[in-house]
Amino acid sequence: MRDIEFISKKSVEETQCDCIAIGVFEDSLSGDALEVASSMTGGRLKKLVEKVEFKGKEFETANFYTDSKQGKAIVIGLGNKTQFSSETVRKAAA
Repeated sequence: MRDIEFISKKSVEETQCDCIAIGVFEDSLSGDALEVASSMTGGRLKKLVEKVEFKGKEFETANFYTDSKQGKAIVIGLGNKTQFSSETVRKAAA
């Protein structure tokens, strides 16, 4: 399996775009990962997870208008982290 590397000189919060995609693993729906992703969606992702409507299952999606420079956020479930592969990314991006 190849490692996937994302290179950017700006943080996500500083990046101005129409839409941002946030990949979330099933086993990381708490703690720092959730806080960062939720802050980009104006707290909406955390509320959704707390209501158990979004679990991060593979290819599960939710979208929000954000309160930041990224007009819209699409949250994509990436499934179990131990089963993650480049094929998962390809299918999630399709």
